[in-house]
Amino acid sequence: MKKKIKRYTSQVDVLFVNAGYGKFASIEYVDEAHFDELFNMLVKGTFFTVQQILPLMPAGGTIILNTSIVTEMGIANFSV
Repeated sequence: MKKKIKRYTSQVDVLFVNAGYGKFASIEYVDEAHFDELFNMLVKGTFFTVQQILPLMPAGGTIILNTSIVTEMGIANFSV
């Protein structure tokens, strides 16, 4: 990713990370593959995006991690 970005710019002043993705099921139907798919996209994807871009950010750069409404309220079938 970092190499692709460096083709266009030498630095990134603002990184906005929005890993919006959902695969919905009630908790009793979530298996490990379902959990891993969501965890890999939403958590690992966010982490490694920041890791790759951080070296391109100058002092004072900004990282914005966008989240979902489910951090504020419960919604059926959003258990993962």
